[in-house]
Amino acid sequence: MKRTFAIAVEMCPDCGGRLTLRQLVTDAEEIRDALRALGERADPPSRAPARDPPFFKSQVVRRRFGQPTQQEMFEASIRQAFAPCRPPTSPATP
Repeated sequence: MKRTFAIAVEMCPDCGGRLTLRQLVTDAEEIRDALRALGERADPPSRAPARDPPFFKSQVVRRRFGQPTQQEMFEASIRQAFAPCRPPTSPATP
């Protein structure tokens, strides 16, 4: 953790003294008890409700509203960028 997060895990942030390992907790019930003792939530947070994909990425929605899909917009921009040049028109002489 010292190399990754620049946190000295063996040094007390208050007094600078050396910290020692008191207990290695691996059992899920012990972890829940420790979190409850610290006043933290022991249960996982509830899942957020599912959401729709962004409007600009949904091909179905774009087609339903009569708008081009991303692929169609890309192809149109390529056609426009590489459109053949038209020769200049000369004014008609009487």
